[in-house]
Amino acid sequence: MTIAIDDRCTACGACLITCPEGALVAAPRRPSVLARRCTDCLACVEVCPVDAIGPQTAGGSRHPIEVESYRIMSRRVDLSAWSGPEYEVVARMVHATADPSFATSARIGEEAVARAVAALRRGAPVVCDSKMVAAGIPSVTGAQCLLDEVPATAGQAPVGGEVAPGGAAPVGGEVAPGGAAPVGGIAGAGPPVPATRSAAAFRLAALRYPEDALWVVGNAPTALAALVQLAAAGRVCPAAVIGLPVGYVGAAWWKERLWQSALGPRSITNEGERGGSPVAAAVVNALHRLARDQV
Repeated sequence: MTIAIDDRCTACGACLITCPEGALVAAPRRPSVLARRCTDCLACVEVCPVDAIGPQTAGGSRHPIEVESYRIMSRRVDLSAWSGPEYEVVARMVHATADPSFATSARIGEEAVARAVAALRRGAPVVCDSKMVAAGIPSVTGAQCLLDEVPATAGQAPVGGEVAPGGAAPVGGEVAPGGAAPVGGIAGAGPPVPATRSAAAFRLAALRYPEDALWVVGNAPTALAALVQLAAAGRVCPAAVIGLPVGYVGAAWWKERLWQSALGPRSITNEGERGGSPVAAAVVNALHRLARDQV
């Protein structure tokens, strides 16, 4: 057997879905490993949100493949700009995606890590813009996505839920003439703010959790747009924000607006169009580990 699963396992099932060889099978307390199928790819080690899976040699030491993975990352990726807890977050972003650009594009507000860790330690709600983000953080208490509570016709968004016809429907009822949506006093020509189910789900979440929740965006730029505008209007006050939507339409623009807004000091985001649910979940998992290991 090349991996072992210890008693920290929460039976979330993430490893079962991830294993490309079907080497992990469901069992009463934790998955069982079929050694004959395991190819040592270590995908299960990376996806486990509670570090319950570890590559093992016969002597019980860490598997050389994992050691080599981190050695390669340290050689190829310059993380010297980061230190302390922020280093742990950015290193996790890079390692989870194999995308070294996050080492330079990541932005972490001066209050963000401390506020997010405190929120996780007290069991605050963790509002996610997509089911994929929520599925990636199964060990985090309070993780939820409200998309299922929003009608499929909300905003008349087409399949994919990101751009409404004409892009004319504003978020949160606020008008953005000419696409120059004002955010916390920031103005500038930017993409129109379409009405989508993602934005509607965040407006619903703001009614339920107006204060001190941890908000996570790993998919929809319109969800981040809704959150930024709701905060600017005084309708929600997040404990912290992880804003990492992905895409060519609005993602970079709204991440910049987040960073320049009053939420910037309590936000973890990045510059540019890259992002996505895996890296957003990776940030939450890094923060969860910090919260768990904090004395």
